[in-house]
Amino acid sequence: MLAWSLALVGDLESSRRKPHRAELAQKIEAVLGAVNVEQESSLLAGLETTKGLDEISAVLSRATPVFDIITRINLALWPDRFRFALADGALDLGEPGDPASRYDGPAFHRAAEALARARREKRPLALAIEAADPAACRVVEEACRLHHETLRDWTDAAHEAATLARTDNAGESPTQQEIARALGVTQPAISTRLRQARHSELLAAEEAIRGWLAGIKP
Repeated sequence: MLAWSLALVGDLESSRRKPHRAELAQKIEAVLGAVNVEQESSLLAGLETTKGLDEISAVLSRATPVFDIITRINLALWPDRFRFALADGALDLGEPGDPASRYDGPAFHRAAEALARARREKRPLALAIEAADPAACRVVEEACRLHHETLRDWTDAAHEAATLARTDNAGESPTQQEIARALGVTQPAISTRLRQARHSELLAAEEAIRGWLAGIKP
């Protein structure tokens, strides 16, 4: 039993209408595996699919990396994406080292209710955090909505440039010249694509959301 943890659940938007489901399933498994390695220190149970490719879940010990996880997954799968819900609370089934599907308890029950609300309200993320002020949760949800609506409106070129421009696991960010060489275009073209992607604004929003999540504690 875990007295306090965080349950993260997600479902693939419009999953029944997805063509090439086998190829998409491979992409999902690959990105979940990569995220589990990158965020191992924060995961009590790594991300795993629970209903084919349609649903995923994980158990976390801290909230700080949650939006990074969400963004990492949805950038890798773009233009496909998952909607998510995060809830805190106790888990009365499951122990560290068990897969997420072995866990159950109030945190997952509340996460399931929050995910249903995310579907109804067409939100990319719904929060059910007892340790946080409800009004603050709604503000963060709206910030997440704006972030994800910006990603949804990207062109292929903007997605390609903005994905390459992100800091890697070693904390290094490529220059626009390096991105331009990788894509075979000019540096001014990369500058235009990043501006169209609203890259700087997205990174600022992610930093603010990350900072708020860092304050969630039992």
